[in-house]
Amino acid sequence: MRVLLVGERREEQVARILARDGHEVLSAETAEAAIRLSRVFDPEVIVVVGDACHDLRHAAPSAGIVALVRGQDVAERIDALQAGADDCLASPWSDAELRARVRAMGRRRARVWRCAAAGSSI
Repeated sequence: MRVLLVGERREEQVARILARDGHEVLSAETAEAAIRLSRVFDPEVIVVVGDACHDLRHAAPSAGIVALVRGQDVAERIDALQAGADDCLASPWSDAELRARVRAMGRRRARVWRCAAAGSSI
């Protein structure tokens, strides 16, 4: 699966975790760079560290977005979901949970595309 990782500073640990699962992972430090990259890379899942969900939702509407928010503030998670994230994970997150959420997001997106290709309603 193609995964785009977006954050103010590159989250190399997150990239390594996802790459170990066989995902093709590209990183971008800013939302603007991620938007440009998404046009070429066509990610199936975008993992966002920070608050770029709104911009990315519009730039890559078919990609699933998992937001990683720092801290346990419920308001931050709600903001990320309202800004366009499909799922949210609060820090400190478990590597296993992150991997599972990215896989689940990929499965959901695959089902949507299969239904659309078959002409079925979702």
